[in-house]
Amino acid sequence: MGEMIGFIGLGVPSFEAHFTPCIEIGWRLAARYWNRGLATEGAAAMLRHGREELGLTDLVSFTAMPNLPSRRVMEKIGLVHDAVGDFDHPRVPEGHWLRRHVLYRTRRWEF
Repeated sequence: MGEMIGFIGLGVPSFEAHFTPCIEIGWRLAARYWNRGLATEGAAAMLRHGREELGLTDLVSFTAMPNLPSRRVMEKIGLVHDAVGDFDHPRVPEGHWLRRHVLYRTRRWEF
């Protein structure tokens, strides 16, 4: 039987923010599978699936501001940082160093 290394997929965030409701491209991989291109490959596949199979025109992805590896994945698959959309994650305690999140999204005018 294979090993579960994490997940990559499309989802609906379960919190309220200025950009919700929306469809998010998200991923969580076990640390030993980082830096192998798996997140980029999977996230790109989800972006294609969202566009081509589901007809979605606006997808988002977000992460804690200091999470540079995830931000690079977002940029590699063609998402654009929406700096005006950056937000404090409502489920991260106030004052916590991971509370501030960056918002990346597809550009609607590309479709």
